[in-house]
Amino acid sequence: MKITYDEAVDAVNITFRKGKAAKTLEIAKEVFLDLDKSDKPLHLEIIGAKEKLGEELRTTTFVHFPFIMSHAKHVTKELAGSTR
Repeated sequence: MKITYDEAVDAVNITFRKGKAAKTLEIAKEVFLDLDKSDKPLHLEIIGAKEKLGEELRTTTFVHFPFIMSHAKHVTKELAGSTR
């Protein structure tokens, strides 16, 4: 899993694994999830991240940012249950 923050567009990008996106779902306002052809999550993008996730985004590394990681896992588990 790779987590990055793009300050220029205020977006958190979480890559779960590499692959080709077959579809993109807007799972919440300005929160997009790319799925492969088997409906497995590939990538999550959170636009307006400072508003949604708080000022902690000023940090330069997300390796130790448990809120984003746990939130991403929660979202993908919920989605996996609802797409079947």
